[in-house]
Amino acid sequence: MRINLNMGVPASVAATTPNQGKSGESTAARSHAAASDCAQLSGRITPEALQAALNQLPETRSERISALTERVRNGSYQADSALTADAIVSHMSAARSA
Repeated sequence: MRINLNMGVPASVAATTPNQGKSGESTAARSHAAASDCAQLSGRITPEALQAALNQLPETRSERISALTERVRNGSYQADSALTADAIVSHMSAARSA
């Protein structure tokens, strides 16, 4: 069974939902408190430093794609049909059980 979190609350459930939480505060008060919540980063690392570190990482995926593209073009790429078949079956099995 899948649960779609993008769907709204059914009218039958919404009609029976109380407007107050356990502490007695109203829904409006709770949503105002949630809207004013904030997060703070520690002083150890700044977003700029994080971005700089990410920029230093190698673009492994694009390098790998370029290398595979070149091997396909020059005819030296040989796909293993057994591994390809196993991957397809695994993917289809996972899709059915989800």
